[in-house]
Amino acid sequence: MNKESVASLRWLFDVSAEHKIKLVLSIIMSAASALCALAPFYFAYLVLEQLLSPRFDASQVWQWAALALCFMVARYALLFIAIMLSHKSAFAIQYNIRTLALGHMARLPMGFFSQKSSGEIKKILSEDIDRVELFVAHHISDFVTSLITPFAVFIFLLFIDVRMALAALIPIPLAIFSQMSMYKGFEEKSRHYHDALESLNTSITEYVRAMPVIRAFNAGGRPHKLFTASLSHYHHVVVQWTKEAGWPFAAFKTLLDSGLVVLLPLGVYFWSQGTLDIASFTLCILLGVGMMEPLYNLTMFTAYLNQIFEGVNRLQALISRPPLSEPDKSETLSEFGIEFDKVSFRYDDTSRLALDNVSFSLKQGTLNAVVGPSGSGKSTLAMLVARFWDIEQGDILIGGKPITSLSTPYLMENTAYVFQESIILSQTVYDNIAMGSDASEDRVVHAAKAAQAHEFIMALPHGYQTILGEGVFLSGGEKQRLAIARAMLKDAPILILDEATAFADANNQALIQSALSSLIKDKTVIVIAHRLSTIVDADSILVMDKGALVGHGTHEALVQACPVYQSMWQSHQASREWNVSTKEREPADA
Repeated sequence: MNKESVASLRWLFDVSAEHKIKLVLSIIMSAASALCALAPFYFAYLVLEQLLSPRFDASQVWQWAALALCFMVARYALLFIAIMLSHKSAFAIQYNIRTLALGHMARLPMGFFSQKSSGEIKKILSEDIDRVELFVAHHISDFVTSLITPFAVFIFLLFIDVRMALAALIPIPLAIFSQMSMYKGFEEKSRHYHDALESLNTSITEYVRAMPVIRAFNAGGRPHKLFTASLSHYHHVVVQWTKEAGWPFAAFKTLLDSGLVVLLPLGVYFWSQGTLDIASFTLCILLGVGMMEPLYNLTMFTAYLNQIFEGVNRLQALISRPPLSEPDKSETLSEFGIEFDKVSFRYDDTSRLALDNVSFSLKQGTLNAVVGPSGSGKSTLAMLVARFWDIEQGDILIGGKPITSLSTPYLMENTAYVFQESIILSQTVYDNIAMGSDASEDRVVHAAKAAQAHEFIMALPHGYQTILGEGVFLSGGEKQRLAIARAMLKDAPILILDEATAFADANNQALIQSALSSLIKDKTVIVIAHRLSTIVDADSILVMDKGALVGHGTHEALVQACPVYQSMWQSHQASREWNVSTKEREPADA
């Protein structure tokens, strides 16, 4: 066991500390159960001796049989208690670890989620944590049983016949040699296996999400290139590992099962010499052969343990990621103007600057739009206001105070964000609007009415108690209005809208804009806009290009003085006159 495995095991013990007593009791019960399992063999030996004795005593035989039965019942009773204790501990530990991981993820910067695929995160939170539960619930007790049984059997055999006890050990050195060959490079192979599995999970998730596009382009019958590559790589890793471990494993299992080949001829020889009686011979054969099975289970446990530790390492890597820093004591705000002072930011060390020396000031109670070509930094700027990431240099001030002096809960409490693509959870409509708050149903209904969503909600099978995603699906515009209802209910003084009408048709767009008009009153509002006609009346417009702020002012001022905005406005005007037609345009009259 290397240092990483020891560290993983220590970490598991640390998170299991409050269940230590249950786990220790489970181990003790498992050990006692393993010892009780050997008692019937001893009584069977005594019974066989009595049956072969010329002075047969039936009452003694029945007494030993009754004792054997008692030990069998005790064995299963102790095993039941051990399993109950280990499972209770395992489920509690699984819950604690998953809660710890999810709670930590909620404090991580959003950059983590852009760097990690959903398939990779899902594997850590689901499969790797489930393995920990299996380890605690089953493998600890199995390990104790597999460890104690061979030693107890060997000691027992020493009392029966030293020669047969030593003979039972003959296959073990050869089996260990085969095991060493089997586990050569195991840690590296296990790491490759986990990497391949994470890649496969990611590609499966992407493949399923992209199914509408795949079907639309008639590619449903041809596997997605990324999915095929990931599946082929996973298949190659598994097959290669199996090939390399196949012969050593077969030799290992064969040698462990070869105890009878050694014990049977030796036992016959000792019996023929008159130095081993039939009862002892029978018991040595039964126990000597059976002694190897726990050793096989112990080896399989070791292999599984390495996989568990590899998953724990990844889980530790997730939990050890530094969260956003928090102040010792959060500042409070009396006003909610926003200021960027020479702010620069990049997503990682290898990427270009997403924002480059950006400075501006937005007054409280104003409507401010952010426009620019794709990739210019619009969404990045808006998300930095909500502190989804920490900036590389410069300062972001809210109400004149650095954003880092505000605790994350306080900042989130005072910021509402309506994303371009609304996320709807598989919960009731009420829960989707309330989003964990204890808001009364009257307040939720009021927010839905203000967001122009009440009418379609009441048309659902169970109104506000309808569970979305279970045969009930919403249109893009309906989802957007639910998202606006969330923001209405929150009533935060800072509001960020990321193209809130992007997926709406004409009717929904009018309803959403009506809802937004109610929402933005008396708030500091930042609107990321692609349709310039929706923000011409904004108090100020920020024009972004390649991460730099190239213009800031009203629509009229920017049309006159900002080349980037001029170009965007001309393109917008031209697009409004564009139409789809199969007819060729007639030449203009001369």
